[in-house]
Amino acid sequence: MKFKPKTEEEVKRLFDKGNYRFTVMDAKETTSKTSGRPMIELELELQHSNFAGKTNRIKCYLMTEEPNFEFLIRHFCYAVGMVDAYESGNLNASSLIGKEGIAL
Repeated sequence: MKFKPKTEEEVKRLFDKGNYRFTVMDAKETTSKTSGRPMIELELELQHSNFAGKTNRIKCYLMTEEPNFEFLIRHFCYAVGMVDAYESGNLNASSLIGKEGIAL
């Protein structure tokens, strides 16, 4: 998926800060059914910080050229150690499987 990298000042935070460990269980490149834009659909396993051993799986979408998702793409890449991929503007879904990070 190709996208235009943004600086920290150009992206906006959509959620309150938190501290959640996650693992990418699955990732696939697809197209948004509503906008037709390229995106990566992620399945994340989140570990609850207040309940040891409790996890939840959620879907998360990284979509290009969508202001509400610019923050997510940037911070996801930084959280899983893929800064170079983000800065190059090219992210491959298959390289995300198994990546771990902390969502803040």
